[in-house]
Amino acid sequence: MAERIPPGRAGRLWLVSHLAAAHRGRDLLDRKHQLLRREQERLAGVADQLRAAWLDACADAQQWSMRSGIVGGTVTTGLFAHAVAGRAAVTLVWVNTMGVRHAGTASCDFPALAPEVAVAGNAALLPAAAAHRKALAAAVEAAVVTTALRRIEAERQATGRRLRGLEHHRIPRLDSALAVLQLQLDETEREEQVVTRMARERQH
Repeated sequence: MAERIPPGRAGRLWLVSHLAAAHRGRDLLDRKHQLLRREQERLAGVADQLRAAWLDACADAQQWSMRSGIVGGTVTTGLFAHAVAGRAAVTLVWVNTMGVRHAGTASCDFPALAPEVAVAGNAALLPAAAAHRKALAAAVEAAVVTTALRRIEAERQATGRRLRGLEHHRIPRLDSALAVLQLQLDETEREEQVVTRMARERQH
């Protein structure tokens, strides 16, 4: 829906005010877009590092699982795994980055292993369990940063669209309307001056 511009000088004031607001909005969006881009680049680097650490932790856990299976057999490993009561719990700390709400950090709480179960297992079971816990914690950290990266990227794209809307549509439209109205006002002023001069000449 097109905006209704008041006629005459009131319209000029209206256009000047809205044009100034559009320029301020453009500057703010441009600043936000730059900050989001830098944050996106930073998170992308962190995400790559955490992804690599997660893959390394997974490989380490797999190696310890193989060792445990070789030493005690898959049955012993399965019994050891079933003896763990409860599930791991993940706690997220939420933050706000330039209007984007996302998890900033995460911590993992793992269920305790009964001492008698730990003693009953073979020598590779405890290191295998520790390696799997480390892999899970690494997966959570990587997921937190990857999700934050996606949300920051989405907000940057939305900010870019709003910025382009101001730069390529609203500001040029207001500029054009102001130029047209200014020409009309100048023409009206010249006509008024001519009429005033003619009236004075008649009086004399």
